[in-house]
Amino acid sequence: MQATTNSHAAKGIFYVILGAILWGISGTIAQYVFTTYHVSPVWVVGVRLFFAGSILIIWSLVTNGAEVIQIFKNRHDAIMLILFGLLGMMPSQLCYFSAVNYSNAPTATVLQNLGPLFIIIYVAFASRKLPRRIDTISIVIALLGTFMLATNGHFNQLALTPRGMFWGGDGGSRHCSLYLNASSLITKIRCAICHWLGHVNRWRAIFV
Repeated sequence: MQATTNSHAAKGIFYVILGAILWGISGTIAQYVFTTYHVSPVWVVGVRLFFAGSILIIWSLVTNGAEVIQIFKNRHDAIMLILFGLLGMMPSQLCYFSAVNYSNAPTATVLQNLGPLFIIIYVAFASRKLPRRIDTISIVIALLGTFMLATNGHFNQLALTPRGMFWGGDGGSRHCSLYLNASSLITKIRCAICHWLGHVNRWRAIFV
């Protein structure tokens, strides 16, 4: 049992690291595309989600079969899935790539990863409890780091464009919505299914 638990933990750590690497690569490539080809973030997000969603649909059908459509048999879960795609996945992606477009990939990534800060604040209000000491320290450090990133330590000037700050900060809040909406779904369906359905919903919303 202990060996199985350690194996799952190691696999989870591996996927976290791999996901972070691939996410960083995607931001860097997007910045190159914006600079070289002058396309819009909406176009990049639409094309990206179309191909990613298509691959995940095929993978889910092959590995899970009929389980892919089981979620649509429960009205509440289906509504939560739509909210997950429209209020979490789609705006999170669009805000991130807009931040990349108006600033740069490293800055956009840092700003979007303020998502846990918004989650801490939301949970504190929802539970009507003050954040733990470690959470409070994390909030202060995150805000201080964001201030240094935005101003380079100078109180009278911004090192980032207002649009870059706006889209990056909004991306962080959208990430919060993404995680909170996904938590109840992932406990009921496989992660891959949840993600491809989210891809389909947000891709459809961008182009329809």
